[in-house]
Order: sequence, then C-alpha cells, then structure tokens
Amino acid sequence: MARYIKLGSQAESFYDPYSEFGLVRGQVKALEGLANESNAIKNALKGGHLAYASEPEFIAAGGEVPEEIPAFTSEYGDDAKELLAYYKKNYEVTKEDVVAFKKLSLQQMVDELTKLAE
Repeated sequence: MARYIKLGSQAESFYDPYSEFGLVRGQVKALEGLANESNAIKNALKGGHLAYASEPEFIAAGGEVPEEIPAFTSEYGDDAKELLAYYKKNYEVTKEDVVAFKKLSLQQMVDELTKLAE
C-alpha cells in the first residue's frame, strides 16, 4: 500500500535533492523510489515540515491511484502452497519430486501440472 505525503501545517514548500522529491502547498504525492530512503524526508516528517496524507487527500489533490495488479490465479491453486497441495494430492510423488517442485516459480509449477494432466 502506498504512503502519501503532504506539507506540514506551517510549511510552504519542500525539496529533497537526493530523491528529487518536491512539494508545494496543496500538493499530495506518493512516497516512492529514493524518497522512501531519504533521510531528509524522514527528518522532515519527524519535525512536522512534512506529514502523512490519506488516500482520499491524495485523490482530492489530483493524484490517481493505480489499479492493483491481480493476484496469481490458476485452475490448480492461487499460491505455491495450494499448487504443492494439488501436486501431492493428485500424483504419486517422492520426496525428491516435492523438493524439485518447490524450487519452481509459480508459472513453472502450473506448467508442470498442466503437462502432467495431459
């Protein structure tokens, strides 16, 4: 979930040359990239020069919230635990097979299960 930043009540502007993150009165921006690591931003938040803002404040200031990326889904399961459970339940597998299956990426697991189903 994104964090949003606005100016503190007494501040007129803010600029951090390290992250190139800047704000003027009325702006609300998402805190991302180098701005997450910037000591200047952390100190400005502690000192009240900057403040956290809510998502509705961000939207009201003209920001657009990106749509969430859909989670991984397949007919065999939605995560590694479910795919592994399906693999063990539907096929006779050895301990070595399970270890090798666990090392695969989610897409590779689905590909393997699809191949086995044929």
